[in-house]
Amino acid sequence: MVLTAICPHLLTIRPIVFPGDSEIAVVVDVVPHETFLTVDGQETVELLLNDRILCRKSKRRVHLLRLHPNGLFNVLRSKLSWGER
Repeated sequence: MVLTAICPHLLTIRPIVFPGDSEIAVVVDVVPHETFLTVDGQETVELLLNDRILCRKSKRRVHLLRLHPNGLFNVLRSKLSWGER
């Protein structure tokens, strides 16, 4: 699991990697009405004072797409000469 700050104000703020079985709790204790939550680039939600966000691994799994060597993107690359000079 990776926790990443969006638009950090310091260059030293880096993503933090946690073990997959971790639970991360975030509590808003300062700056109410100026704290927002965005998950995977989806719609932003405003957080209020004492709001608590708990993040943990889902019990559900996702199947990822595997492209075949002669798949759509390779056909497009060939026909449109992508990556060629």
